[in-house]
Amino acid sequence: MTKTEEQLEQKEESETMSSAATREEGTPNPSVANLNTDRAGSNGDGSIGVDLHEDNGGLDDQMLTKIVEKRLSQGPTTEPEDTTREATLLSVAVGSGSKADHVPAKQKPSVTTAMDKKNQLAYKAGASDGSDAPLRPRAHLDSSNCPRREDTVESTATFTIPEPQQEGIPGAYALAPPSALRGNINTMTGTPAQPPRLQQQQSTATNQQGTPGTAIDNSGLAVASPVEDPSSNQAYYHDLPRAQEHNEESQQGRKPLPQSFVATLFIVGIVFVAGIVLLLVFLLAGGPLDETATSTQTTKPTSVMATMSPTMALTFEQLIKQQLPNYTKTALEDTGTPQAQAFQWLLDDPAVTNYTNERLIQRFALATLFLATDGPGWLKNDGWLNYTMHECQWETGDAYALALFASVELLLFLEDREPYSADNVTVPCDTADRYSHLWLNQNLLEGEIPLEMYLLTNLKSIALGINHIKGTISSHVGYLSNLEAFGFVGVDLTGTIPTEIGLLSNLIEFEPIASLTGTLPTEVGMLSKLQVFSMTANLITGHIPTEIGMMQDLLALALEDTLLSGSLPSHVGQLSSLKILNVFQTQLTGSIPSELGRAQSLEAIDFANNFRLNGTLPSELGLLTDLSIVFALFDNAFTGTIPTELAQMTEVSWYWSVAWNQLSGTIPSELGLLTNVEFGVFVDTNRLTGTIPTEMGKLTNSTLAFQCHDNFLTGTIPTELGLLTSFVDVAGPSYGLSLSINHLTGTIPTELGMLGQTQRLAMFDNQLTGTIPSELGNLVDVKILRLSVNQLEGTVPSQIWNLTSALQLRLGNNSLTGTVPSEIGRFSNLEDLSLEYTEMNGTLPSLSALTSLRRLEVGHARFSGTLPKELVGLASIHSFEGLYATGSLLSGPIPDSLCQITVFECDLGNLCGCNCTCPDSLNQTNRLNH
Repeated sequence: MTKTEEQLEQKEESETMSSAATREEGTPNPSVANLNTDRAGSNGDGSIGVDLHEDNGGLDDQMLTKIVEKRLSQGPTTEPEDTTREATLLSVAVGSGSKADHVPAKQKPSVTTAMDKKNQLAYKAGASDGSDAPLRPRAHLDSSNCPRREDTVESTATFTIPEPQQEGIPGAYALAPPSALRGNINTMTGTPAQPPRLQQQQSTATNQQGTPGTAIDNSGLAVASPVEDPSSNQAYYHDLPRAQEHNEESQQGRKPLPQSFVATLFIVGIVFVAGIVLLLVFLLAGGPLDETATSTQTTKPTSVMATMSPTMALTFEQLIKQQLPNYTKTALEDTGTPQAQAFQWLLDDPAVTNYTNERLIQRFALATLFLATDGPGWLKNDGWLNYTMHECQWETGDAYALALFASVELLLFLEDREPYSADNVTVPCDTADRYSHLWLNQNLLEGEIPLEMYLLTNLKSIALGINHIKGTISSHVGYLSNLEAFGFVGVDLTGTIPTEIGLLSNLIEFEPIASLTGTLPTEVGMLSKLQVFSMTANLITGHIPTEIGMMQDLLALALEDTLLSGSLPSHVGQLSSLKILNVFQTQLTGSIPSELGRAQSLEAIDFANNFRLNGTLPSELGLLTDLSIVFALFDNAFTGTIPTELAQMTEVSWYWSVAWNQLSGTIPSELGLLTNVEFGVFVDTNRLTGTIPTEMGKLTNSTLAFQCHDNFLTGTIPTELGLLTSFVDVAGPSYGLSLSINHLTGTIPTELGMLGQTQRLAMFDNQLTGTIPSELGNLVDVKILRLSVNQLEGTVPSQIWNLTSALQLRLGNNSLTGTVPSEIGRFSNLEDLSLEYTEMNGTLPSLSALTSLRRLEVGHARFSGTLPKELVGLASIHSFEGLYATGSLLSGPIPDSLCQITVFECDLGNLCGCNCTCPDSLNQTNRLNH
């Protein structure tokens, strides 16, 4: 065993004995005593050794030893500053112990007493004026918690040294001045520059050689000495041990943090802080009420007052305002606004402090709506603004109902299959008393819809149709995340559709039938649950967004009577659930995409009245075999032929129409398969040729019409058309059998007298011959009988004069003969009588019963006599349009009252007056105006 190892073992035994002896002798502060015992070091004989280095300001070892012994012998009577010097010398760390003199063990009690005084000095706060400072505990210096000197680093520490005189931080440097804190510490990392064991060996070797070293205590910290007054003893002040200078070489192996890394951390921090600030500003200033703020605090909702501290009792009004958006806060500044009145009503509520935050906002929003739309004038307003009634008991409508539809087919579709059903709803609130259904259809609301309506964030349905209200769809609609049905039908709703509409992920029906402008936002494609999307009668422009193809649950797409342009996107064919497609009366152009044939769930297609839709009709439309309501393509510019595949729409029950286009070719006989059509098949006003297929007689379920007028059809009229006996008097005179303006030949089939209650029989402007069948007199309900501009001959059957329900009886431009019987006086509803350009003769009977007559055409016929004097009375009826008597044989002066509405020529008959000079021989007493 080497000499060094023997000294280490002796030191360990001395430390154990010294620590035990100190505790037995009642040392006031064991931790400090232990620390000083460790610093003194044991030589195995109970004495205390002090390492006196060669470089001690010119003092040799013997002189220092005498100083120590003298101080120790003075005991407790030593002056405080001397004791401090003694403590300073005792706190000098020992090196290997090879050059230390030993103090006899019998002086150990004196050492303990001196250490007590040192302790007392060390406990002081270090006041510069020498006054006593509060004692500060230093329990962390307990030797049981300190590392052994052999395991500590002499000139460096493994942690950052606390700053001197920093309040509340204990440690060896707590009382030391900054000038005494100089050690070999890595200022960037706080770690030793070299491994601990190597540092210990280097430090030990340095001390053995007499090089100035740094005193190290048991915890590895450099020991600071109290600052002495230089005037008292210059030697002691300058002879203090010096700490080693900072070792720059120990820092060479470490690299500082890259500046780019520090800059990145700084930028990330700035962005994070800015995000937090923006979020807080949004929530407190512009956002809606945070619904989760009150619901997450406790299981049971609490009132606003319950969450207030006593010091905020006077700020209840401000606390409520903090929960309101900025637009409401601005409105509250004007006491005359509905918002300010509703807020004051809320504050005056005797129970206001008992409401939860959610109920406060709920009652305020409803009160604002009531006051903004003339609530006192509503039809249903019982209980509104009653403090004693819960707002869920205030009177509203009893159902969600769509009050108006421009699209009849959509109304028919929704009549039995309303996607949004609230039949089981009897009150406007849910089981948690959250307002869920705002139903005020046809309730005489008048005024502007307040933005505060959007504070009702639990709403599931809104129905405010048929009221005198105006407003916009605010971007705040995005906060109504629970909304399922939005119905503003027949109101003055203006502005654009906000893009926030895409946030309504639960929306099922969206029907703002109003006066909205702008374009359809592409965000509508995000409405994955939407089933009814109706923009009827709005002023929206632009194209139909292709994103509509993403709305896979869509059942009805109604865009009729809008200003939409562009072509119909092929993406509509992706709507596998689509039932109704209505783009009636828009400005769409282009052709119908063949992909539409993929939407095989379609039950109704209405492309009518677009005028500029063109191209040929895709045969793929024949795949729509589930089409059961309507197929309407009339009033467009489609060309080409009628695909026979369209006849596969055998389930169409309302009407099937390709009228008013530029279609050519023949009428497909397969159309006779449309036997379920109830209202009619329409192929009129095209460029069709060929004959009328006899299969049209199979449309026996048609109650309204078969119309093929305004074409270039030839051939005879099929007798099978007489089988269309289901015509009924339900739709007025516009519907029935219409074959006019063609090139039809042959006679009028007598079977047409079997057309039951048909309202219209029109075959004018053809090349029909023969006589008028008397069987037509069986059409007692006919309103319009038009046989003019043909080549008919013979007398008018007397049965025709029995059709007293007729509104129009036009038989002119034929070779008909005979007279007008007196039975004409029974046609009390007759408005139009045309007998011109015929061979009919005789005098005109009394027309006194024809009080509805508006037009009388008797020119170029062979009637004689004078004009019926009843015409003077008809002239006073503003609806009377005129008398056409040119080329007639009627005579006599025309009364002045008929001059403006009578058409005749002076030199072609005996009529005179007006612009025609009457002969002097004419008896003035016979003038009609007398």
